[in-house]
Amino acid sequence: MRLNLTAVASEALSGNIHFEIGQTHWGQASTGGALGADYNNAIKLKNAFLDWTPPQTDLKIRMGLQTMALPSFTTGDSQVFNADTAGIVFNYKFNDNVSLTALWARPYNDNSGQWRDNSRDTVNRNYMDNVDAGALLLPLSFDGVKVTP
Repeated sequence: MRLNLTAVASEALSGNIHFEIGQTHWGQASTGGALGADYNNAIKLKNAFLDWTPPQTDLKIRMGLQTMALPSFTTGDSQVFNADTAGIVFNYKFNDNVSLTALWARPYNDNSGQWRDNSRDTVNRNYMDNVDAGALLLPLSFDGVKVTP
C-alpha cells in the first residue's frame, strides 16, 4: 500500500510525505496477512519534502527526501543517477527554452553496522561512509533540439 499526503499552504509553499507499507501475502502470518492485528508491517518513508518559492522570484526549491533523476532522452530512466535520496534541488526557468537546475544530494550517510573482531571489541565498520553528489544542469530546448549539458 502506498500513502501519499500533500499539504498546500499557498502557491509558494507545499509539503509532501509518501509512505510505502510492506509487502503482505494474504493469509501468511509472517508478512502480516493473517486475520489478526498482531503483526507490524514494514512501513517505509519513501519521500518527505518541502516545495517552496522565495517571494517575488521564479526560483523553485525542493528540499528533503525526494526522487532525483538526471535527464535521459533515450531510455526514460537515467542510467547515471535515479534514486530516492536526501537533498536540495534549485530550479530557475529563464524562459521557455532555457532553465538552470542545481542540486546537492546525499545518497549514503553513515550506514554503518557494528561487528566484533577477534579481540571481542565492538568495531564500527563503514564509519563515515557518506557520499555527497552535486550537479549543475542547463536544459536547452529549441525547435527540434534538446540538450542538457
